[in-house]
Amino acid sequence: MFVIEGSTTKTAHMAPENDPIVKQAPVSGRRLLNTADADGWAASLTTFGIGGRLDWHTHDSEQFLYITEGRGIVATKERECVVTPGCMVYIPAGEVHWHGACEDSSMSHLNIQKAGIHKAEQKLEPVLQRYADSLLEFGKLRSSLYVQVEREVVRLAIEVAKKIVHREIQVDRDIVRTLVHVALGHVSGKSAVTIHLNPDDYGYLLERRAELSEVEGRDVALLADNSIERGGCVIQTECGDIDARIEEKFREVERAFFEGGE
Repeated sequence: MFVIEGSTTKTAHMAPENDPIVKQAPVSGRRLLNTADADGWAASLTTFGIGGRLDWHTHDSEQFLYITEGRGIVATKERECVVTPGCMVYIPAGEVHWHGACEDSSMSHLNIQKAGIHKAEQKLEPVLQRYADSLLEFGKLRSSLYVQVEREVVRLAIEVAKKIVHREIQVDRDIVRTLVHVALGHVSGKSAVTIHLNPDDYGYLLERRAELSEVEGRDVALLADNSIERGGCVIQTECGDIDARIEEKFREVERAFFEGGE
């Protein structure tokens, strides 16, 4: 409770919680403003006869009391204030209090409050919590979507790269010779090797086998293999096979990205 203007504060007279303090003096009220007419605000004029007062009570919304006549008392569990005309009293929502006239005087006050604010806040709290939870879930979903989109973009990029490489191989047949040289660079020693090639590439390199053997300094045998796509090869050596197929190289890229990112 907060009191503005011309009040006298004294130790509260604490009536027992269950002991009614409503006096026999008349208490009357008149509605001045309805909530429907003023965006939820309500106003009334309350008049207490000599010594008339209310019992302990609370309100769902904050309350303003403006003393217009007489002398009265506004009390909480902690303090009791004597109020006179011109005093303004602020009572927060939910605060236990009572108010009324002094024993030797009547008292009138304006009562102004925003109807249902406290209840509205209570009803709104779980809605706001659900909204906050939804935002949190959305943040998690967004992160998950970002990861998924990133993966899809990489897959798409790899597919595009495959098409570009395959097109280049169709246009420039000498690419296969370069790729074979690169693959042979991974073969240790100078032992003989057998290179499995796509039949189209086999015909092209067969014409250049002598040159290939001379450059590599080893005996090179060529073998047509329908299981190998154009541009790639599998090299058989005494120590094992070297898989230099184009599709295998792209699989290595995919594994490096997807498995390495987990």
